[in-house]
Amino acid sequence: MIKVMLIDDEVLVRVGLKSLINWDEYGYQIIAEASNGKEGLKLIKEKQPEIVIVDIKMPLKDGITLIKEVKDLNLNTEFIVLSSFDDFELVKKAMKLGAVDYLLKLELEEKELVNALNSAVEKAKENKSDLEGNKKNKSKLEEVKKKTLHKILAGIISDQNQIKKLFKNLKINLKEEKILCLTIKIKDKDVLKKFSQGDINLYEDSIINIVEEIVGDFYNSTVFMNNWGEIVAFLNLENDLETEKEKISRLNLRLHKMIKNYFSLSVTTAASSLKNNYLQLSEAFVECSECLNYSFRCVEGDAIYYQNLPQKTNLQTSEYIKKFVIEFDESLEYREIEKAVMLLKKIIAKIKQNYLSRNNAFNLYFKIADSLEKNLEQEIIGQFFESNNLYQNIDSITNNRDLISWLQVLTENLKQYIDKEKDNYLILKAKKYLKHNFNQEISLEHTAKEINVSAGYLSYLFKEKSGISFTEYLNQLRISKAKELLRNKGLKIYEIAEQTGYNNPYYFSRVFKKITGFSPTEYRKKQ
Repeated sequence: MIKVMLIDDEVLVRVGLKSLINWDEYGYQIIAEASNGKEGLKLIKEKQPEIVIVDIKMPLKDGITLIKEVKDLNLNTEFIVLSSFDDFELVKKAMKLGAVDYLLKLELEEKELVNALNSAVEKAKENKSDLEGNKKNKSKLEEVKKKTLHKILAGIISDQNQIKKLFKNLKINLKEEKILCLTIKIKDKDVLKKFSQGDINLYEDSIINIVEEIVGDFYNSTVFMNNWGEIVAFLNLENDLETEKEKISRLNLRLHKMIKNYFSLSVTTAASSLKNNYLQLSEAFVECSECLNYSFRCVEGDAIYYQNLPQKTNLQTSEYIKKFVIEFDESLEYREIEKAVMLLKKIIAKIKQNYLSRNNAFNLYFKIADSLEKNLEQEIIGQFFESNNLYQNIDSITNNRDLISWLQVLTENLKQYIDKEKDNYLILKAKKYLKHNFNQEISLEHTAKEINVSAGYLSYLFKEKSGISFTEYLNQLRISKAKELLRNKGLKIYEIAEQTGYNNPYYFSRVFKKITGFSPTEYRKKQ
């Protein structure tokens, strides 16, 4: 059934509309009524009707204003307007705003109403298809853009050519010359907490749109909102920074004024020094972060320039954190979860002893998140946290205490994962050992000793978890390597046998043929 809503301040008109046709028979259902535009807008947001039949003239909020506000919300709602003979100018306005049809109150007939409803349905279908396609594509592109820029700022993506390719695919037209980073921080964002998440998202999208429009009027730029709730703009200046400062000041004042007027929010703007290649984007963002530490000294409407800071601090991620990230990533890659837990405990202790700068905390979080996404399945991440999109979770981390809490949750979840997946974990450890030592004399007993289990239990686990025996797995691993080595025609068969853990070349040939169906010599000829 198509959902229809009636909005008219005259009860008799609403009653007349309801009794004019058999709504169910035509496939329509009246889901709500309102006597004025203000009440109507609230119900439209709540009920999401496909069609609204609305009077042009009403108290509190007229039909024209209502149509405009609903269209601004991008809801897939079509309007049929009710009018009197003397409302023609208002009808024209309504039609320009996208109303499908109009009905004269004093000449309401069944056929006209049904035709108007059917026209609205057709238009709704067309608009819904276009709207969903555009929204989906734009949302997906913006999400990829945001995630990509986050990884660049965190230093995860640090290859110049890769960044160029990504920017081209994402239609980011930032040039590698005179790049300035502006970070715009909303001071009183707590005001938004009283709104629903949907309204907050709408606020943020609207603010980004305004910033994009204003910055775009001044410079070639790209704009996005980071997970700290800050708006980041990278722009290409035309001259050196000193020459451009007056222009940047005009841009900044316009930003402050528009955000204040439209959203009643105050903001602080930070400006980096100039950069000349994409690899310096991260450095530019860090400089803006340092500037924001001095925002309490800033006069309303002024930008804080990095070059004007009273002192420069070490902006590079500490060597300790760099080392931690490398070791943590390797521990997850090789499923050494116990080592990962130990590393997390150490980094938590380190943060408790030494205050972590905002930028180091930012980099640490994103590099851990990247490592988790790269090395663990999404279902596992989903079990660890409320959302398996780790890049959204950072919204809740505003200080060192929050970061420590997040790391502690991660540590506890990894410990539980070890207990739950202990058998799989043992098999992974065994397979890792075999992968690194298959060219040595190796046995079930020796491998079991390496991972601290009995040979009998390891034999059982291999068959149970892998579907093949320990010996079969080891032979498959060795023969897989042998096939690679056979491509090197300079190696003798006995040399390949030795390099893959077989002391007896005849036994090697027998195993090779059993697994591949060919002797080593036959296999080499086929290549």
